[in-house]
Amino acid sequence: MKAYLMLEDGSVFEGTACGDFKETVFNTVFNTAMTGYFQIITDKANLSDGVVFTYPLIGNQGVDLIKEKSLTPAVKAIIVRELCDFPTNPDKQMPLETYLTENEIPIIKDIDTRAIVRKLRDSGTMRGILTDKIDENTLDKIKAYTSINLVEKASTKEIVKFDKDNNSLDIGIIDLGSSKAIVDTFISANCKITLYPFNTKADEILNSHHDGIIISDGPGDPNDCKEIFEDIKTLAKSNIPMIAISLGHLVTALSFGAQVEKMKLGHRGANFPVKNINNSRTYISSQNHGYIISEKNLPETLQVSYINANDKTIEGIVYSGLNLKTYQFLPEASDTKFIIDEFLALVGGQND
Repeated sequence: MKAYLMLEDGSVFEGTACGDFKETVFNTVFNTAMTGYFQIITDKANLSDGVVFTYPLIGNQGVDLIKEKSLTPAVKAIIVRELCDFPTNPDKQMPLETYLTENEIPIIKDIDTRAIVRKLRDSGTMRGILTDKIDENTLDKIKAYTSINLVEKASTKEIVKFDKDNNSLDIGIIDLGSSKAIVDTFISANCKITLYPFNTKADEILNSHHDGIIISDGPGDPNDCKEIFEDIKTLAKSNIPMIAISLGHLVTALSFGAQVEKMKLGHRGANFPVKNINNSRTYISSQNHGYIISEKNLPETLQVSYINANDKTIEGIVYSGLNLKTYQFLPEASDTKFIIDEFLALVGGQND
């Protein structure tokens, strides 16, 4: 069946409908990663997004439900040049299309993803719609679309604990829409994890006497998280070792008086270079965000520690006088996993 992607500037791209195809409106973004499509599809930072994959073939590894059984799709739709019908990975349980169909996620394939990305690069991120019929009302549906309360939708609804008898460190995570990867990283590092709803009060978290606290990644506009600003400041002033990641990095900066800007395109992919300004070393990072900390009127207590080597945007902050560091990139990736190791060493050192 023919299907169409229409963007809010009126651009129309034709493709083929598959998956659980239905008319769907979303924020249209593109991701440049060559691997990890399943992680992108299930990343809660993409909760309101229709993701255009720049890599031309998607689905060649299928879906390994044994390995990824706790993950569910977060995207609203995917847009691909070619969708692999017969994945060759021996560990796969089903093709990607089958998995997305079972989870009611629409797909459009056989579409000119290069033309879509060129359009987005020129015009910036735009709202879009997948539909099998374009009429005089289609553009109005796009313009009427808004994405709100994304953190509330993405966050856990109740406190969740991950604990084993041999856990050595006790970490609390404020869940703004945390990826499974960050939770798994700390569990594999022998940590007891408590996952808190995003709006849990600081006093409740402090009363649990965690060794360290993390403010997670997540979806949406950091300005929508104003209700937790004061709790973040209270937690930071407790002197418990803290890190904040991606959306958490932005929300924390806002809490301490910084400003945040929406990016034209965002950083979404697995190969963004970030430079440590103290030692000039550059690392390759994974990122998935559409906002950055503004350099304008940056409070003196917020000291930049990392910048993006391509566009010089702020990638890391150290908070003077506080036991707090924040990162725009995702530190659980292999090249930047030392961030996690440094945090755990700090947390463990405080317990010696």
